[in-house]
Amino acid sequence: MDLSDVLRRIIAQHWRLLVAAIAVTVALAGLLHLNDTTTYTAKARVVLDTQDPETRAESEAIADTAKAIATSPALVRTALAGADLRDRDPVDVAREIEVSALGSSAVLQLSVTDKDGDAAAAIANRVAAELIETRLGVTQAHGRELMSNLETQIVDLNQTIASTDQKIDALNLAYSQTTDAAKARSLRGDIDDALRRRDFAVQQRGVLEAQRASLLSADALRPSPKVISEATPPNDPNRSRLWVDIPLAAMLGLILGIGLAALLETLRPTVVGRELIARELGAPILGTLSHPPNGEAPEEEIEEVAVRVRLAAASAGIGKVTLVPVGPEVDVGPLARRLGFGAEGYPLAVRAFAPSRESANGAGSGLVLVLPTNVRRTDLIDAGHLLDVVHVRVIGLITYKASRRTRRAAAEERQSETTLAGRP
Repeated sequence: MDLSDVLRRIIAQHWRLLVAAIAVTVALAGLLHLNDTTTYTAKARVVLDTQDPETRAESEAIADTAKAIATSPALVRTALAGADLRDRDPVDVAREIEVSALGSSAVLQLSVTDKDGDAAAAIANRVAAELIETRLGVTQAHGRELMSNLETQIVDLNQTIASTDQKIDALNLAYSQTTDAAKARSLRGDIDDALRRRDFAVQQRGVLEAQRASLLSADALRPSPKVISEATPPNDPNRSRLWVDIPLAAMLGLILGIGLAALLETLRPTVVGRELIARELGAPILGTLSHPPNGEAPEEEIEEVAVRVRLAAASAGIGKVTLVPVGPEVDVGPLARRLGFGAEGYPLAVRAFAPSRESANGAGSGLVLVLPTNVRRTDLIDAGHLLDVVHVRVIGLITYKASRRTRRAAAEERQSETTLAGRP
């Protein structure tokens, strides 16, 4: 059995289940949006103090970092206080903050959704400002600390050099005024030591100043964070997700319906379509009626079926045809009488099946099975057991389009017969 046969069984036999599943999921989607409120989204664009990304992955990593900072409750609380919106819960507002990268650039878009457009714009601008300030506090704190340490050390060395210069001047003055040779030698040694200490301090100061210059150069080359586009109050509200969720709900309902229909077909399989029924029973189709056998089928349909029944009977060399209902217990007597009338001029007797008067050998007779285009496989199995008992040749099939009312009436009739048979 190919995929088309499976789909035909599921759709033709269980289309009501599919429609019901889709209707239920769509209704649930509508109920979820029943209490939706109108919201507005304000958007600001910022850049952080990061190098331009070379790939989309790097850009998304920068956006993730910015979102982690922007959605922190402490930052949101500070932003709400700055925007004079203390009536809002920072945790709820943080859920409505989105930070996304614009392509693979370093520009980030910060979006805030709120029930008030002006409030959304105010929150977005305050969050953007707090984001930049927090980012600078994280990335430049270490640099400022290093710069402060360098400045302190340079000042200390300058003081050391200045005091050493004063000492050298005093020693030089004492050296020039002394007449004692031993004292002069001692002063000369002190002067040399002071000069060496001064040279070492000057060398250290040069190293520290080089480090400070390098740090200032690196800080100057670092990108400067900035709000490049402030958020403005949006004019139009956000579109409701109802019209997005309804198609998704319908698709989900279709999937669930197909799953349930497939389960039902697994438990109670059916055979759908004239071709599949003919293939299962190994008999040709003699015609299809637009109404059940006990209904008002058009006369042209009866004439066409009668002609085919006569041809099948003539080909099989039989003069008597018995109509056997398969599936719903419908009355095939009216169809047998109309086929017999339509076969006027040809010696062919057509009657409804009656187990009490069927012969075991079925000599000179043939069976025509009358069954709906959608039939349960168990009904076909029961029909096969019946054919094994009567040993009568099946010359063809007559199918009809059974309505739900026909199946319900047949079920009620079987239940009534069962009830009557159980009475004493």
